[in-house]
Amino acid sequence: SQGAGYDCVDLAWVTNKPGLYYTNNPGAVSHSCADNIEGIRWTSQMEGRTRRGEWKSGLGLSPDPQDVVVGIVGLGTIGKIVRDQIQGFGTKVVYTQRHKLPESEEKGASFLSFDELLATADVISLLMPLPPQTYHLIGEKEIAKMKKGVMIVNTSLRKVLDEHALVAALQPGHVDRVALDIYENEPYPHPYLLTTEKATVFPHNGSGAQQVVLDGELEILGNICTLLETGTAPNAVNIPVN
Repeated sequence: SQGAGYDCVDLAWVTNKPGLYYTNNPGAVSHSCADNIEGIRWTSQMEGRTRRGEWKSGLGLSPDPQDVVVGIVGLGTIGKIVRDQIQGFGTKVVYTQRHKLPESEEKGASFLSFDELLATADVISLLMPLPPQTYHLIGEKEIAKMKKGVMIVNTSLRKVLDEHALVAALQPGHVDRVALDIYENEPYPHPYLLTTEKATVFPHNGSGAQQVVLDGELEILGNICTLLETGTAPNAVNIPVN
């Protein structure tokens, strides 16, 4: 399939079909995830006020990127690219996942436990796949552990973030801002997210760039060619029965 995610597929059914692989193309889409900086600099709020003729009224001062700690949940292919991009602004990066990476792969990012990251990060970027243990990984209890005024970026998968818990935390300001390209019930985001300036919202189109589509098609064809030539499918997310 074209894309990195596979939460829309019954992987158990696919795996039980002899010789049937399900492959994705994580490489092509890796560079086009939503940008943390857009939320940090309050782009949605500033644009809304400008369009309404309010100019800077009541806007205040946004944080400086070099003064925030960005916590990445899932330092995989996309997470590493986000790390590299955000470090270019002088931002400190911490990360969490099941296993700590070798120092040579961390490249300046610091490993924390999941709870430590929730309590430490000013911006939390969700970039993990969706095995069963990550369903609603971020919910009411996890948000309560975060700093007041935290920002959450979700370019991961639909069921990782509990949208109702997110809205309940946005309304009183415990979560200050959110940047979303993914929603639980697509194409119908929670109505509050469509009306508040606290949310920067994309229509699940973070990978909607010309080069990404071309690279994705080439990656898919490469998967097929390699399977036909070697019997092994690159980027396969399952091991089928014989």
